[in-house]
Amino acid sequence: MGQAISPPMNPGDYEVEIHVEQQLDWHTIVPFGAHSDSVLIRTPLRVAEKLQTITLDARPQQKPIYSAWDSKNNSENFSDLLAKGQAAFQSVKTGNGIQIPMSQGFWGMRLPLLQQGIRLENLNWGLDHSPELDAWNFDRVMVYRGSRSTIKATDGNGVVVETKWGPAPHTWHRDYQQVCQVQGFNGQWQAAGKLNWNPSGEWSRAHQFHWSFQRSGNIYTPVGWMRNTGQYEGSLSYSMRTRNVQLMTSVYDAKNGIYAGSRIGNLSDLQRSLSGETPPSIGPFSYALALPYQRVHHGRVHLQILSSNPLDLSIQTNYRKEYDWNRSGDFPQLEIALISLQQQKQWNLNSIQLGLHATEQWQRYGGFYFIPDYVSVQNGASLHWKSKSVDLALRYDLQYRTTLYPFRDERHFHLPAIGVSKQWRKIQFHYNFSSRSPSIVELYARGVHHGAASYLQGQNTLKTEHTHKIQWLIQNESFGWQVFLMHSPSFIDLFPMKDPVLTVRGAFPGFEYRQQSAVYAGIASEATSVTLAGPWSLDVKAQLTWARLIELQRFPNLLPSPNGQMTLIYRQEKFTLHTALLGTMRQPFYTPNTDFAPPPAGYLRLDLSVEWKDKSHANWKFFITNASNTLYYDYLDRFRYFLPAPGINIGLRWQQGYHHHYNH
Repeated sequence: MGQAISPPMNPGDYEVEIHVEQQLDWHTIVPFGAHSDSVLIRTPLRVAEKLQTITLDARPQQKPIYSAWDSKNNSENFSDLLAKGQAAFQSVKTGNGIQIPMSQGFWGMRLPLLQQGIRLENLNWGLDHSPELDAWNFDRVMVYRGSRSTIKATDGNGVVVETKWGPAPHTWHRDYQQVCQVQGFNGQWQAAGKLNWNPSGEWSRAHQFHWSFQRSGNIYTPVGWMRNTGQYEGSLSYSMRTRNVQLMTSVYDAKNGIYAGSRIGNLSDLQRSLSGETPPSIGPFSYALALPYQRVHHGRVHLQILSSNPLDLSIQTNYRKEYDWNRSGDFPQLEIALISLQQQKQWNLNSIQLGLHATEQWQRYGGFYFIPDYVSVQNGASLHWKSKSVDLALRYDLQYRTTLYPFRDERHFHLPAIGVSKQWRKIQFHYNFSSRSPSIVELYARGVHHGAASYLQGQNTLKTEHTHKIQWLIQNESFGWQVFLMHSPSFIDLFPMKDPVLTVRGAFPGFEYRQQSAVYAGIASEATSVTLAGPWSLDVKAQLTWARLIELQRFPNLLPSPNGQMTLIYRQEKFTLHTALLGTMRQPFYTPNTDFAPPPAGYLRLDLSVEWKDKSHANWKFFITNASNTLYYDYLDRFRYFLPAPGINIGLRWQQGYHHHYNH
């Protein structure tokens, strides 16, 4: 490793790319303090020997959110990982194991998720489908705003999330990490491993392999266990890197029980829950999964041709089955298969970056009708101009979508996007104009959505959704503020129907999609590692989001409630204690009689964790979530209609690294 001297930089975290012979050879995140005139960059010896100068991009990024491999995290899913990482993120829950990231009040299709530059394409089945991504299957998460979000997606609405794969600076030799974790009240056990292998110490052929598996039983709440809410989840991934090529492949499999008490939207159970009676399905702890449940498989292959003008090619397969409580046997109520091909080509011309993008999709739907089969083709081009303090991005995509069965309908959508970013020392300004085509669910859905326990009705007259957003970010070493304002003249939202929908399988709470003007605004702040005295420090996070549907003069549903978190930290060399107090207010921005239940009361929750290292350099963590076993209901949880949020949970995590390096 070596030390690079740089001119004075604004405080923040900078992305550093090291190019040797015009090819990307190393990537890392470098923090600059308030008065930095030099920075320590850890690189492998093979890189350091070839370096003469390093050029830093003078646009600091927000601090990355690290994956579950970071010992500070004990997140059980990707959404929870983001919510713990930044104050601007929350988590929407639509069922057991189904948690969807939310940023600034936007989620699902309005928050694009990329894996190493390639978009994850299993979110187009509706807002109630989460990004099925293992929290152990990547190394860090980057959040892009302004011009950088426009280059990534036309429909990012100013925020795009990307998971990054990449080894730590010294791990391209022989490095293996093993994690085991158990949790008490839902009987969860989990194991994961990560191997880096590069015997030669050069880019001749470097390998990385991830694996993980977890199993859990019924979720525990202060009133008992939620019957049929067990799950298992597993993933495998392999990456191979040479100087000119990087190949990544991964598979994911999960089986989630759907809470039996909801009866997939049975109205009598809903009314019983709202009247305060205990749902009939509270039962003993069990690993058993009976109907209803959902089964999910994903596969992905991604090839990158690494050069000064890179090329990306990928194929994704997504397969899902859902089974109905009221039907016997193995016949799926819903069966979806989706294949996506993506191609991206980029040209770097000094301060200008040009790109071409293409995506082809084929979807086959089986089971009882909910959405049609379709084919979609989306092609586009982008331009990104970068100066010392201003970035400008332009992108234009054209999408053609044709439904095939049981009816034929052809639609095309023009999707322009603009992004501008400006830097003034510690202040960042971002403007975005975004375009999003209505999803296949928003246009054509007609039937019972199992995970959401509701009936959904699409609207085939919906048009392209356009949004304008401005964001201000203020950052220094320990403090950060985010302020945003968004206006959309054609916002698509989900509205409760006046009466339940009567089907051949009973009455269901009904929702339908409509389009109208909307305004969103919000603020989020966080302070990290604020020194109090000696080994004591404090982390604080808070956020507030407000929105209004203009024509209807009402608030949209599922806005994040005002919330905050204060964490007191005691840190010694090999010992760390965290005491976190999480507070959520009752949602004040709610219009009466627009949901099946009013917002629940606010609550306080206490989480505790102790982390230490033993003589073998193993890392141990003992944690308790909801330590006081508080009975509360979360406004962003669709299943608050039936049961409270999970109660106390106790867990123990062990992580051990095994290293054999040429250069430490």
